[in-house]
Amino acid sequence: MATPGPKRDLDAKERILRATRELIAEHGPGQVTVNRIAAEARVGKQTIYRWWPTRSAVVLDSLDEVLDLGNPRDHWVSARAAVRDDLRRAGLLLSSKWGAVVRELVAEAQVDADVARQLENRVLGPRKARTMVSLRVGVERGEIAPDVDLHVAVDLLYGGVLTGLVTGGAPITMAGVDQFFDLAWSGLGARGRAPGV
Repeated sequence: MATPGPKRDLDAKERILRATRELIAEHGPGQVTVNRIAAEARVGKQTIYRWWPTRSAVVLDSLDEVLDLGNPRDHWVSARAAVRDDLRRAGLLLSSKWGAVVRELVAEAQVDADVARQLENRVLGPRKARTMVSLRVGVERGEIAPDVDLHVAVDLLYGGVLTGLVTGGAPITMAGVDQFFDLAWSGLGARGRAPGV
């Protein structure tokens, strides 16, 4: 018996996303084209364009599993430890093979407002929002001075990690992320090192 259309569509959609992830992992994002995705997923290009307007949109959707932040954490640990963990997770992502994808999307975002919006909403925004919650907890607990502009703090924290990625400077390392975090945290008016760091 033939599989109903919607089920076939969902199967094809999952094959497209899986093929995109595998092609990126094997060849890097610059070598992944809609033609290659279609061939790998065994679908026509029109099937891809039915769901995604551009190649970048397919790439972003394919990264959902990679970008998953997991469950919200309890804040029994210090805000300092939670924020450091956020930056380390970002560093691990950006220093992996997927960092090249983010770099490519950042470059594309300079000329494509939709890519810029998607990059902020799906890649950077959720990480910043999670860190913002931890910073607010830090203010409530007295780890961070109450007059610190937390939006500036988030930009400061993530800016240091992203700069290396965007400029292609020194590779991102956990030691480098920790050093940057320690310097940035000292500027937040943090009152010493809280327990659990």
